[in-house]
Amino acid sequence: KNPGFYAELENHPNVIHLAVHPSAPYDDCIFNEHNPTENDDRTNYYGIYGGTPKLVIQGEFKDGANFSNPNLYAAYEGKTTSFSILITQQLKTVDSIEVIVDITKEDTSTLTSAHLYGVLAEAEIGYDAPNGESTHHDVLRKSLFGSAGESVTLPTVLNETKSYTALVRKHSDWNMTEMYAMAILQDGASQKVIQA
Repeated sequence: KNPGFYAELENHPNVIHLAVHPSAPYDDCIFNEHNPTENDDRTNYYGIYGGTPKLVIQGEFKDGANFSNPNLYAAYEGKTTSFSILITQQLKTVDSIEVIVDITKEDTSTLTSAHLYGVLAEAEIGYDAPNGESTHHDVLRKSLFGSAGESVTLPTVLNETKSYTALVRKHSDWNMTEMYAMAILQDGASQKVIQA
């Protein structure tokens, strides 16, 4: 499924992608072994732990989806949102990365709270995996606000911004030229994505 999925993902450059590697069924996967708790926690958050690959789009599990369908993202394109996200990342010290997530209110919606999940991911890793794949994309490396994320209070006034900061220690396995931060703002009850 992965070759077709990545070919289709390449045709949709605005889609934000994160690869999560649970410990089941491959407990010896090097990507899971790097951070087993946070990889497992993210799949458990969606109730999809075990068996790969599985696909979640906008917080919804797509059971039985055709991964190479050119219309895979059609239902989600062209949507608007009540909040924007700006991420600033920088080396704070020789061994630490600071990530600031600014959430700004863009309309008059009445939403006041949400769930914020953030990660540091590695854009591309070259590794000859047992499944025959040699290039791995957008690999989860470290959660920013804990493995479950955190509940946040959203700005309530138009153009108001609230900021959330995480400080993460660098890891020797990471290729720093490939590292980037990602933030996902979700409805706390339905898990649907508000903004990413």
